[in-house]
Amino acid sequence: MKDFCFRRFAEVLDVMENPNIFGLHENGAIASLQRESQDLLEPLVSMQPTAAGGSSGTTDELVISVVDTLLSQLKSRIVLDEDSLSHLVSAKLCSRSTSTQVAKAIVHPLRPSKRDVVEKVHPFTTFILLEAHRFNALRTTVLEHLQELKRAIRGEVLMSEFLESLYNNVVFSRVPPVWVSASYPTLKPLGAWVSDLKLRMEFISSWLSRGHGLGNEGASSSLGMEPLQSYWLGGLFFPQGFLTAVLQAHSRAHDLPVDSLTLKTTVMKIESGANVRKGPEEGVYVHGLFLDGGRW
Repeated sequence: MKDFCFRRFAEVLDVMENPNIFGLHENGAIASLQRESQDLLEPLVSMQPTAAGGSSGTTDELVISVVDTLLSQLKSRIVLDEDSLSHLVSAKLCSRSTSTQVAKAIVHPLRPSKRDVVEKVHPFTTFILLEAHRFNALRTTVLEHLQELKRAIRGEVLMSEFLESLYNNVVFSRVPPVWVSASYPTLKPLGAWVSDLKLRMEFISSWLSRGHGLGNEGASSSLGMEPLQSYWLGGLFFPQGFLTAVLQAHSRAHDLPVDSLTLKTTVMKIESGANVRKGPEEGVYVHGLFLDGGRW
């Protein structure tokens, strides 16, 4: 009798728990089902043969065509002028151990240390130059791997285990794990990922070419100090660093300790960052953020 009651009770329960039980939006179930489907289908797709019979040449031609398309999208790198490179080197030197900086200061007591030079630079300057360096490094990694894959397909070099894995990722339009580890967080497939990388690099190049956010504080610089009207926060490699730079800029402008500052976000009634005509008096405008199942 007890077993019968338990079965009757279990039969009236929902097959899937309502996301509201866990305090989630109803779309949370959709995301969960998509993830389960992806986990189920990915192993099945990976077991599919890349070629059937004598059509291996066709598959190789397809991969080379995709590789050529990806290479064409990443032709341009982010160009840094001599002043920018000088700031970048100073910032990278400043990230080393304090003892090294102290030793340099003792050897050259009359010369300003690299840390003193960097502290006079606007926080956005250091941030944007480090962003450019990260994107250029990622682009170089992608280009080197794709060019090596082309050579392996043509028989010029040995098809190693790494190149074979890269080959399969291109066939199934997946971002190789080695690129993911050197990249920003993303869920895009390979083609969309490369297109997105190109857009991000174009944004950084545009920022640098216009000279916005560069230069020394309190000094007129050929690089300029006019800020952007709105910043593509979602397109940055390290957005946390940008938010820190915003706090540092406010701290220096008002002579306040940066540890005492916090960020406050206000949602604007502007649909696109391109529609922003003028930046705020304090802080910055950002765009490119998405909220799934949320409202205010």
